[in-house]
Parts: sequence; structure tokens; C-alpha cells
Amino acid sequence: MSAGISASIIPAEQFLLEVKADDVNPDYIAAAENGALTTLLSQSFAPVLGCKLTLFEFCQHVVESSYAEFY
Repeated sequence: MSAGISASIIPAEQFLLEVKADDVNPDYIAAAENGALTTLLSQSFAPVLGCKLTLFEFCQHVVESSYAEFY
């Protein structure tokens, strides 16, 4: 299994997702967004949704990458 993402996160009024990567499988973008939201919402003391997540680069492997890897 193989996957990698370069990303940044900064404060914002509400959750925003920006993708600056080219030629990325839309399923991998959805997986990265869902994984980030799951992490942000699972904070035991207070959910954090006021942020902007920017995805810069997806390191995809033709055979080994999957939705689960990017989640």
C-alpha cells in the first residue's frame, strides 16, 4: 500500500478545502477530505472545523494506492 499527501492547514471562518494538485483521482481527494474531517471532529475536548485545508501534492502509486490509503 502506498500513498502520500502534502498539505497545509490554517485558521478560517469555516471548513474549506482547496486542491492545488493536478491529475488526482477524485476518490483520493474525497478520501483525504473525509479523513481530515474525521480527525477534526473527533477531538474529545472540542471539535475543530474553523480551518482551511490545502492539498498540494498527492503521491499516488498506480497499483498500490487506494481510497483507504488517502483516508
